Formats: sequence, structure tokens, C-alpha cells
Amino acid sequence: MGYGSDDNVINQLLQVRDPGLDLFSVGFTITNDEYKYMAPIMPVVEAEAIYGKELVAAMPQVDETLRALDIAKEYGEALTYNEDVIKSVGYDEISADFAEFETMLQKIKDAGITPISLHRLENCPMSILGNISNYMGGRTDSFVKMLDDKEPFSEAYPVGKTIKIYTTWKSKGFLEQEVYPELALLWTPWTTARPG
Repeated sequence: MGYGSDDNVINQLLQVRDPGLDLFSVGFTITNDEYKYMAPIMPVVEAEAIYGKELVAAMPQVDETLRALDIAKEYGEALTYNEDVIKSVGYDEISADFAEFETMLQKIKDAGITPISLHRLENCPMSILGNISNYMGGRTDSFVKMLDDKEPFSEAYPVGKTIKIYTTWKSKGFLEQEVYPELALLWTPWTTARPG
């Protein structure tokens, strides 16, 4: 039997383990705890052999089994940059070294150009926080699983680390102050999916 996105009906059927619930679409959020009501799809070890550890790490798991299967990896953000601005301050590319990256941002600011635009003024700031914290954690689900962290807002965890970086950059004047500034880097939400 198939069901749509009526969370009240679906949650009730999940909780009583109704055998008639074979397939449903989700227009709501299922908590980590609610995944335990779903039948295991396959062991995590088996899934990693098929899909790879990184993709499987972002899939819902209970007791070393997958409870939902994502067959594509989603990217919800992109970092674009103005090559002319980067070159004008002595760089041919964005450095992978964090300290050097911040040095470059300072040089851009010193040249009178806004180093980074997060589009936080016209978009949801929490969306940007989520996107960047996924990079800080090295996982696609660092933000959505932050409540599993013991101290999610400490610098030891992705969200806390992101907040620290964000506030540091803000204090140094690296972030846009206006809605449409001249800018060097643009971190903008967009979504695409590709096979995992």
C-alpha cells in the first residue's frame, strides 16, 4: 500500500508497525528515533561495499543497518569566485590552507573589495550555517545531525566551529555589509544531484 506525505497517518502507521505500509513519500521530517520503526534495508557494511563509506554515512542508520536508501549525493551549495579579484591580490587559485585563505581575504579587503558574500541578507542564515558546517564536518549531514553531538555549539563540533569562523570573519569585515556589494567570493545555495 502506498501513502503520500500526510505525516499524522504515516507516523501512526510506523509506530504500530502496520504491515500495510509498504511505500510512502516524505514531505515532513522523520526524526532519527522514528527511523527505528522502519524495516532494515541492508547492513551498513554491505551498503558501504556498494555505495561507498561517505555516501552511506549520510544515510539513516539504526543498529548498523540502513533504514532509508539515498542513491545520489546532493550538493546544496557552491563557492564561486571572481578570478580577476583573486589575481589582483597575487593569487591564481583559492588556497586549501585555511590560514593562507584568511590572508587572501584580508588582502582583498585591503584592496577595498568585499571578500565574501554569503547572501545572508536575502536568504535564511541557518541555511548558510548548515551548508558551511557540512564542510567543516567533512560530511553531508553534519548540520542535520548536530543534535546527536554532545556539545554542538562548541568548537569541537562542526556547527560550533562554523559559528566561530563566521563571527571571526564578521569581526574582521570579510562579510558583505550590503545586499548587493562588489564582491570577490559568492557562496550561494543551489542544488544538484549526481549518482553516488
